[in-house]
Amino acid sequence: MISLTSEPARVAFTVQATPISTNMAYRLTKAKIGNFARMYLSAAAKSFKEMVSLKATLARPKGWPLDRRYFVGVDFYFRDNRPDSDGPLKLVLDAMEGCLYKNDRQVDEVRYRRFVDAASPRVEISVLLRTK
Repeated sequence: MISLTSEPARVAFTVQATPISTNMAYRLTKAKIGNFARMYLSAAAKSFKEMVSLKATLARPKGWPLDRRYFVGVDFYFRDNRPDSDGPLKLVLDAMEGCLYKNDRQVDEVRYRRFVDAASPRVEISVLLRTK
């Protein structure tokens, strides 16, 4: 008897939030001991990552494998033209770890695009299973 399993091949969702630029995502602080700086995530970046993680978890279909290879597409809709388009990409990829894949090293290809939508800043994300 042959068992055919049909696993979902794509997950897509939208995060209704302003994408966080790199300048807003990370902060530096001087260590109390020693003469070196420490980088940490800002409160805004933590909140943004949590929103992406929650949406990714809610969008994950039953049977979605976490141990495969993936393609990720991200459309960033900013309020204006000022932020860099690649700034929030690391936050988005990191936020989906444990939700749609175990580690972002499993992502073989990323396509991101930048748009301006002052009335509705957001991030539209799609994750596809790689077939080869």
